Amino acid sequence: MGRPRRLSASRWQSLEDVAELPSSADVEHAVLSRMNVERLGLLIRDLRSLDRQLVLLFLEGFSPHEIAEVTGLSDTNVTTKLSRLRALLRAELEGGKRDE
Repeated sequence: MGRPRRLSASRWQSLEDVAELPSSADVEHAVLSRMNVERLGLLIRDLRSLDRQLVLLFLEGFSPHEIAEVTGLSDTNVTTKLSRLRALLRAELEGGKRDE
């Protein structure tokens, strides 16, 4: 047997570099966030056409008044529907977490 190989200097990392690496908790959080975004996209896609339109306009930053102008619904109807849709989507997302 020969001499043990030395690790090349390029494989070493400074303590500062290691400190900048994301922790496993950060990586896990990022993965879970990504999964939630994908799941939310699937849930939105499965909504009825009008409900999907309301949610997508809201996510694009339209106000309830602007959404009402686009859809022809009243401001109150838009606000009520958005509230119910957010509750539905939240319940679906939280329900999915418990099942995993």
